[in-house]
Amino acid sequence: MVKLMLDGLGGNCRGKKRAQTRSNESAIECFHVNAQLSSDLGNIGKFDFRKIFCLLRYCGEAIWCRFRYCADTFYYIPAPPKRIAFYRDLLVLLLCRPFFRHIIFHWEAGGLGAWVRDCASGWERWLAQRLLGSPTLSITLAESLSHDAIYFKSKRIRVAPNGIPDPCPEFEVSVLPVRLARLARRLQLLEQKTASTVGGDAYRVVFLAHCTREKGVFDALSAVALANQKLEAQNPSARITLTVAGAFLREDERQEFDSWQREHPGIADYAGFLGAEAKQQLLRESDCLCFPSYYPAEAQPVSIVEAMAFGLAIVATNWRGISELLPENYLFLISDHNPSVIAQALIESMQADVAAELRLHYRTSLTAEVYVKNMSGAFQSLRHIAS
Repeated sequence: MVKLMLDGLGGNCRGKKRAQTRSNESAIECFHVNAQLSSDLGNIGKFDFRKIFCLLRYCGEAIWCRFRYCADTFYYIPAPPKRIAFYRDLLVLLLCRPFFRHIIFHWEAGGLGAWVRDCASGWERWLAQRLLGSPTLSITLAESLSHDAIYFKSKRIRVAPNGIPDPCPEFEVSVLPVRLARLARRLQLLEQKTASTVGGDAYRVVFLAHCTREKGVFDALSAVALANQKLEAQNPSARITLTVAGAFLREDERQEFDSWQREHPGIADYAGFLGAEAKQQLLRESDCLCFPSYYPAEAQPVSIVEAMAFGLAIVATNWRGISELLPENYLFLISDHNPSVIAQALIESMQADVAAELRLHYRTSLTAEVYVKNMSGAFQSLRHIAS
């Protein structure tokens, strides 16, 4: 999201002469400090002394940009509700905040305010309000995700949902006709009451996220198994398969998944962590995304946006900002992560013609262009304060 924003607003202005960046008075100048601390997924959220030295260097770069380019606004993405990441934010804001006139927080993760209120110690809450409190602007992904911005007493709040570049520009020509043909075959198949399985007509469900319990991977597995049991009783010709795509962050959960696969052969396969091309191919060949997340820091998962771009049916929990990503009154939002409820939603989604509707919703609300426009509008709202 940061890269999309930078590219859309004209790129990183560091290294350019001041006159070059002021060619358009209405332009927004961005001076980016790439504050990456973790080298891989397994390293995220873990303490390492080397990270402290990197963080100090990044803070120094930000302060240097403040004076070198007269950049008086500090844009920052606060941590999810994890103590080590929370301490990182405190250190960054302790060092940087005194130098900047305006503070902008972009709440890409949710739940920090509730964590500080309910789980932090008294001195942590005091520091949080001193260093994170009263930002000039908070940008949230949805109205329902404004709790953190409100808790930290933001002076103003703007909503800017995530968006992505169109990963399937050929949708209407090559993807939608295939989806409609597969739907027609499924409807015909579901009307039959005797076994007459046609090869390749399984309903292809994908789980696309970090493979953790809280993201819903095991609920998705259980739901697909239950759905197949129900379908076997109702119509032996219909079946559902699941492809799990993403990285396991814990070895015990990977072992549990392997054990589940051995006990339920032929239902689920594991694709691992996929690069962009492989992921797009998987989405093109799948029929439905199953995303029964109850992850505490969930906000607006990009995998749901990607699924809409490819016209997949989506079965997801009504959790955090997920409902505001989808069209109003969307049918397959479930109230909890009960596998039986998810299974029924999957069966019902097999008969739903939602590909064109979801694709249209993506095109009108969740493209990279819309995202950059919303972010630009949020930043522009500070102009009259600075003037």
